[in-house]
Amino acid sequence: MRVLAIAAHPDDIEWLCGGTLALCAQRGDEIYIAIATNGNVGSGEPGAKKDEIARIRHEEAKTSAAVIGAKVIWMDFDDEFLFDDRPTRERFIDAIREARPDIMFILSENDYHPDHRLAGSIARDCRIPVSVPLVQTKLSETSIPTTFIMDTIMGKGFEP
Repeated sequence: MRVLAIAAHPDDIEWLCGGTLALCAQRGDEIYIAIATNGNVGSGEPGAKKDEIARIRHEEAKTSAAVIGAKVIWMDFDDEFLFDDRPTRERFIDAIREARPDIMFILSENDYHPDHRLAGSIARDCRIPVSVPLVQTKLSETSIPTTFIMDTIMGKGFEP
């Protein structure tokens, strides 16, 4: 089975569904992690440079994904500047088409962070267009994945 988890930031997957993906990998599933932003403002260090932060967060995400043998798909939008527009939707569609998942995990639209809410909303909305041949992007259509929503950070709004 092919499994895709879509995150807003480089560290979201580890927090919100890393254990689930580890179990999927353990049973032999092929794991993909798509990360919408480059993590370039994810540091509170005084004097930190955005390009250096992004480089470090890319390395951390690759190292983490390697633990379970996951492949990382980078969309490379800047942190805090994720928008629901055509170029963003096309990149999300291509990320899903690249992974060709049977199962997809997405972020909750009830999360505290705007990038999380938007990444979850865009991923949900792109489930259908990934299967439509006339929605032309860089990659060809794939089937609609069964989709599950990850828990939110600190369980905000979570209802089992």
